[in-house]
Amino acid sequence: RSMTLRMNRTKPILRWILILALSVYSIYVVGLVLFLNTPILRAVARMTNDDETHVTLVGAWSLVPGTIHAVTARIVLGEPDLAGEIDLERARIDFEFLPLFRKEISLPLIRAERTTVSLRPRPPPPSPPPPVETESERIRMVSAEELDRLDHRWTILAGRVELPNLEKVSVGSGVLRADRISVSGAFLLQPGTRCEILPSILSIRDGRWN
Repeated sequence: RSMTLRMNRTKPILRWILILALSVYSIYVVGLVLFLNTPILRAVARMTNDDETHVTLVGAWSLVPGTIHAVTARIVLGEPDLAGEIDLERARIDFEFLPLFRKEISLPLIRAERTTVSLRPRPPPPSPPPPVETESERIRMVSAEELDRLDHRWTILAGRVELPNLEKVSVGSGVLRADRISVSGAFLLQPGTRCEILPSILSIRDGRWN
């Protein structure tokens, strides 16, 4: 009888624990969908300037914490010497939570079933600015707005990128087509400030440059 009494007392507690867990999970799923598919993502990551490098997700969702799926993930490049778009379709993006507190977006894995790349090199400025002699002069030349942006910038580190099916790669007016184009590698990005391709492998089979 005592065992039955303990079981009867435990059931309501377990029921409330289950309800609480389901509620937290529902908040996570719904909240992350809203965060990823609305301008909130770009606002939080300081990627609100359309002329600078930014990331946009379409049809993004997550059922397992730490893994995001997206119908399309678009990276718009707006660097001083390079512009363009990279579209990742049916993408899987793994991420880590703790680096977010350091303004870092750590992505252990990015994988897409289909990828298109369009790059447009930008011409150098007609008259480069005069060289800056000292560090103090460099600091004086940076506006307060720019200093604030640099202080709040986020760093995106993709440790493993797998793009097994690049259907189209265009650079300027030229287009690279092939029976198979694939990329595996990594990159580091600070939107509007820094873009670095880490050691990567590009594989092309029967390629044609038009």
